Amino acid sequence: MPLSISLNKISFSYCKSYPVLSKLSLDLPSDKTILIKGENGIGKTTLASLAAGLLPPIKGSISYNFGSKQYIKIRTLYKHLSYLRQKTEHNLIGITPLEDLKIWLYSESDRVYDTDVRLINSLHDWNLKDKADTPVWELSAGEQKCLALAGIGFFKNRYWILDEPFSELDTEHTKCLFNMLQKKRTVSAGMLIISHQTEQLSGLADKVMVLTDKGLEEL
Repeated sequence: MPLSISLNKISFSYCKSYPVLSKLSLDLPSDKTILIKGENGIGKTTLASLAAGLLPPIKGSISYNFGSKQYIKIRTLYKHLSYLRQKTEHNLIGITPLEDLKIWLYSESDRVYDTDVRLINSLHDWNLKDKADTPVWELSAGEQKCLALAGIGFFKNRYWILDEPFSELDTEHTKCLFNMLQKKRTVSAGMLIISHQTEQLSGLADKVMVLTDKGLEEL
């Protein structure tokens, strides 16, 4: 069953004297792609982390809905949600690209083999096949971003939260990401995308919004 997320009048602050978000409400339906843009430092990444369950709101509430049911346990939530964080290194766990992608697949199966066709195809699609056993720290920033995207690409049935997914990608891999997002929408359109690439993504999104110091406004 697809996941939808509702943020109801949430407020958040890293220090008591300066609220980052105040009384913000946002519905993230399972069948819609929401694109959010805004100036640097306005709170977009904080919003993404709140929606993904990594930060608790100081005020307000966040609900994770599966039809008529609600779940609040993060362990349950992450079987239905994939979150690409803004800082690429925060998305990588494995020592090599092959190991990192295997860890993604372990969430669905107890056994994952190096010859798994999903691993091979994903490494090939993101031009990482020749670097499957290269230490992650020896990859370029763009290659690391491709690796993080490759892992999320396994789970098109989940709700996706993508924070600046196009950063550090060259033209070729930007096209790869667009293709992946289009394929994702044919399976499940549920996505929250935070990006400055609003012109290219506007045709892909069901709703485009801007976050300002006054809150969220629909464009």
